Amino acid sequence: MITNPDTRYAFAEKYSAEHAMDYFNKHNVGIARKLSNYLELQAAKKALAIADYPQTVLDLPSGTGRFWQTLLTSAESVIAADNSINMINAGLSLRAPSITDKITTLHCSAFSITLPDNAVDSSFCIRLLHHIRDSADRISILKELARVSKETVVISLWVDGNYKAYRRHLRDVKGLKPHKDKNRYVIPRTTIEADIQAAGLSVRDTVDHIKYYSMWRFYVLEKTQS
Repeated sequence: MITNPDTRYAFAEKYSAEHAMDYFNKHNVGIARKLSNYLELQAAKKALAIADYPQTVLDLPSGTGRFWQTLLTSAESVIAADNSINMINAGLSLRAPSITDKITTLHCSAFSITLPDNAVDSSFCIRLLHHIRDSADRISILKELARVSKETVVISLWVDGNYKAYRRHLRDVKGLKPHKDKNRYVIPRTTIEADIQAAGLSVRDTVDHIKYYSMWRFYVLEKTQS
């Protein structure tokens, strides 16, 4: 395990050992969470198919390993990386040995991935970029993901053009009670797609959790320049 954490965003520092355990459990509590988890795993499977089933995958941020089993259905090896060592350790201790035995871990930041160029076939970056407010920072992360990937990059984030984003917009316009998730942002599709192009990537395809309803969208990207 290599240590290279980054704490430029405040939310990156919240993942104590207790919080990591809560994060592991939260996706299996209640019907809404279970449905959301199911839809996200299905979207991930579709994205992997669009990415031509990469054999080596960087999962960053890996969190507590929610996608490890899905990734290993096609990949021969997975590098699970996260800025929080507590999240990695929770995943290793709570997931089945049949999964964790096939995982290599890496403690690093998405802004500075401690891997060589073209180290993996694909990078899998789920539930990070909607936390990143500034376009320059999103581009920086996308460039790093592209650098370490031979072929594709898979990302997910909140985008506009759907019912849930419209409701959030109306709430903001009317000045109602602020959202609890203050460090999450709906990124306009035109904005993120401009960021993608600026990072030397192009969109191969997209996968929505629930088209026209959910804010969550997966982008499957491919490199357009070396």
